[in-house]
Amino acid sequence: MNAPESPDEDGVGTQDEPVMDFPHASDAEKLTGIIRQTIFDLGADHPVAQMTAIVFERSTDSGLDFTAEHVTAAVQSAIRGPEPA
Repeated sequence: MNAPESPDEDGVGTQDEPVMDFPHASDAEKLTGIIRQTIFDLGADHPVAQMTAIVFERSTDSGLDFTAEHVTAAVQSAIRGPEPA
């Protein structure tokens, strides 16, 4: 875990790497975490297309190799929530 090197102009540091490292998490679990964090960051009412683009960028930056179609389906599923039984 790396702390921010230096604060921004407003005195707050930036997070350039994950705060927690889960070396045993599967790629699917990592994608789920990225989706959940993005929904938290943007809000569930954020346009799905923009949210999907951000998740795709974050997942690619994290070294994950999912297609845009897979990421889109995963984001849509996360926003809809579980199917009723």
